[in-house]
Parts: sequence; structure tokens; C-alpha cells
Amino acid sequence: MFPWLWVCGSAVVSVVVAHELDQEFGLGRVLRAVLVLFIFFGSVTVIDRYIVDIPSLKIPRMLTYQEELEEEVSQDLIYGVLKKRNQQAFDKVLRLLYSLRYENADEQAVMRSVNKILTQTFEAALYRASDSALVGYLDYKLQEMADLAEYHDGFCYGSLWDEGEDVTQGGELSEETRVLFREVFIQVMDHSVGGDKLPSEVMYDQAMTSVNETMYARFGEEIRIFFEPEIYVRDSENRARYCVIMRGYYEAILDEPPAQAGLIVRWLNRPRKDRA
Repeated sequence: MFPWLWVCGSAVVSVVVAHELDQEFGLGRVLRAVLVLFIFFGSVTVIDRYIVDIPSLKIPRMLTYQEELEEEVSQDLIYGVLKKRNQQAFDKVLRLLYSLRYENADEQAVMRSVNKILTQTFEAALYRASDSALVGYLDYKLQEMADLAEYHDGFCYGSLWDEGEDVTQGGELSEETRVLFREVFIQVMDHSVGGDKLPSEVMYDQAMTSVNETMYARFGEEIRIFFEPEIYVRDSENRARYCVIMRGYYEAILDEPPAQAGLIVRWLNRPRKDRA
């Protein structure tokens, strides 16, 4: 406030001085106006340099529609962490949402594309996630499978963002599960240990020893599902049994210490280039 009092005073003095000179010398309106500006800007320069700093007066730049949308979308926690961790994926999502709002794009088609980007980004981040984030992911998977099994008479295939016929589009999931997914998405994306932490196959095999023992003790020869999954999806009864076994598999991993559970999930979700 204080610097602007000096500016206002300078303006008043400029007008008064210019008026007095006009009265004495008959400068006319044009020269009087020029003199007012000259005295004003000269005095403001002196004030700014020798008396008190005068903050620059800038007119805020108007945001473009895309910038407004980006600012709005970034407030959402999922999109916010996506922007923070994967700018390229965020830019793709932003373009899709822009087309939905300003170009009358088909809402279902846009959201399918957005969900696909989010799914791919999330899955690609799993192998870099921290142990605690991956334990949260296992909790989510168990809750998701329970919701889907209840909705599909025991069949729990699919995930929140799967596409295609006869798989969930998310409508089968409870609000509790949806909230948990958002939390897990943010944890996985925001708590990365880096790709250099990818375990070796030997470490994975060692970590799976206890899980395999638990699975064999509980399901016996049925664990062949991991080698012949197609035999469990032929009818509703087999598909329901498939889900029981797969849920048991996630439970067995979750029973391991967080470091071991995280190692297993990290290995299972390693990049394709590391699967050769």
C-alpha cells in the first residue's frame, strides 16, 4: 500500500505543476498532457530508484480454454498424480477431456479411451511401486474380486477398467471398492522405488516357495490352473472355482511380509522387455 501512496502523490503533483506552467506560459492542452506524463513518469522513476520499490502493475493473462481445463482437471487427485508422474499420459487424457467439453465428442468413447490410458499407466507403474503400495494393491484386488464374484454368480474376472464383452465396466463395484482403488492408484503412482529395484527370477522363486506351499496345501492339484487356466472358464461352476483359487493366490501373497509380497507383485508386473 505504501509505495502506491507515493505514486498517487506523484500523479497529483504532476497535474498541479503542469497546470501552473500552462497558466504561466499558455502551453495548450496537448503540451500540458505531455508535461503531466513526463513529470509523472520521471517522478515515479526517482521514487522507485531512491525512495521505495514500486511493484510492477501487470494485467493477468487470460487463460485459454485448455489451460482452464488443465487447471480444473489437475485438482482431481488421480489426474493430479498422473500429471506429476507421467506428463505424456496426462496430456493425452487432457486432449480427450477437451474434445468432450468443447468439441462435442462422444462421452462413452472418450471415457473408454481415458480409462484405457489410466489402466495402462497404472499397470506400467506397478513394478516400480513401493512395498506398501503393492500391499494396498493386493487388498484392492481381493475386494474387487469379491464384488465381481457377488455380481457375476461367483465369477470374478475383470477389473475396474477392463474393456470387451462380459467383463466389468466398473458398475459392479461397490463405492467402498471404488474409493479404495483411487487410493491405491495414487499410492502406486506416487510411491515409486524406481525400475532398478526389479527383482531377479531367483529372488522371485525364493519368495514364491512359501506361497506355493500354502496354495498346494489348500488346493492340491487344482493349482494346475496356473498352467492350464482355460480349463476353468468353460462353464459357470468352473469359472467360480477359478475365482476361489485366484483369490486364494492373492491371499497367500498378502500373508507374506510386505517386502516379499512387494517383490512377487513387482516381478509379476515387470515390463515385457524383461520377460524374455
